[in-house]
Amino acid sequence: GLCSRLPHVRNISMYDLGEWVEVKDTATAGRGLFATKDAGAGQVLLRDKPHVAVQLTTDEEENGFALHDCRPKVRACAYCLRQIGPVAEQLQRASGLSKLPEIAGIDLSQSEGCVSVVGCPGTQDGTPCQAEWCSAACRTHDSALHSVVHSAAYAPVLAIALEENRVFDTAARCLVAALAKHVQERVAISEVLGQLLDCVSGDWWNLVEMPDDVPLEEAGDFRKAMKETAHQGHAAAAEAIKSSALATDADPAAVAELLEPSVFFHVLGALHLNSIQVDIEDDPVLGILEAVAAAPEALRDGVIDQLRPVLEGIVASQGGDDSDDDDDGAGPAEVGEEAADSPANALLNKAIDAAPTLIGTGLFLNIRYCNHACSPNAEVRFSDSAVGELVTLEPIAKGSEILISYFDAEDMDLGERAAELKGYRIESCGCRLCASEG
Repeated sequence: GLCSRLPHVRNISMYDLGEWVEVKDTATAGRGLFATKDAGAGQVLLRDKPHVAVQLTTDEEENGFALHDCRPKVRACAYCLRQIGPVAEQLQRASGLSKLPEIAGIDLSQSEGCVSVVGCPGTQDGTPCQAEWCSAACRTHDSALHSVVHSAAYAPVLAIALEENRVFDTAARCLVAALAKHVQERVAISEVLGQLLDCVSGDWWNLVEMPDDVPLEEAGDFRKAMKETAHQGHAAAAEAIKSSALATDADPAAVAELLEPSVFFHVLGALHLNSIQVDIEDDPVLGILEAVAAAPEALRDGVIDQLRPVLEGIVASQGGDDSDDDDDGAGPAEVGEEAADSPANALLNKAIDAAPTLIGTGLFLNIRYCNHACSPNAEVRFSDSAVGELVTLEPIAKGSEILISYFDAEDMDLGERAAELKGYRIESCGCRLCASEG
């Protein structure tokens, strides 16, 4: 098959909870994740590899979503989403420049912060496959999923994802990853599906938010159309998987069980309610820009002047305006207040705000056991890849439930938080913050 020369190996289990946490029943919220021993603030309780993680493109209409010719703004490993390639290449992508300017004292060809690139030895319809990984290990672990997703038979799934909703691509990938685990690790398909079907779910067509331009009286027609789309997505995913080499190596009964429509629909709903945004902290482009912002003023102004084509390109590539009007100097890495109003610093801050960062989405089969609290005691972090780290925000005693916030609740009032919770099928939150305001 296409891209079929990738080696296949037995994957390391993704579902080991480790020594810090366990799954237990809660009084009111189903199951939850609990501490097995006392943990201080900043303790990493769990490192969870995603069942599936996908980078989202910054401009889906122009670049397509997860298409074979897609060239997202951020170059990253197809498996773990770690950024790859030299910093110079990342800056060129961000700014749209064909050649970077020479800057005294800064080597833009440095590889620090980025890792090596391993390409795909296969082809797609006679064209070299453009998928890349940060290591041979990641390429190997991603081989089964990649061989299906980058086949001609998968194109209809991508078309529906681009036209309707990216969740169809992610759901199909979840089924492929489950089948790969069954084939490569010889795990019974019922056990693999048990991990997926254990996710809280619901009918996706009833969960998806109705667009503002759809009148309330047409809600029934909208839901019906979404249900029909879900059936189309299932049909496309099932056809792609059945025609794959992976399915040929699997037990036919296991493939039939995996491709039951109810399984696909459950995964759609589970993704809507359980997927986590992957926002990776380690960003080499932002690292350079923030280093410039932190430099002494005398040095900073000179470097900004030399970087001007890059900064203007970054702002322009995001549809921004590189003029210096109406800029308050705010950004992830603010320059000194005394210099915040200078044109050079205003441009730098605009570039920092506009710089494309790697955003993805993933389904994490261990972290998803965490229940919600508007005032959480833990959070999920992504330092340099899509491996989620569950980190305590405060000391947690043995036996206490580990709670994360499903959304940014910090600046919301009680009513706004309650409205947000309805999207997660949560009637109310009994955390200390909500209790104090209720």
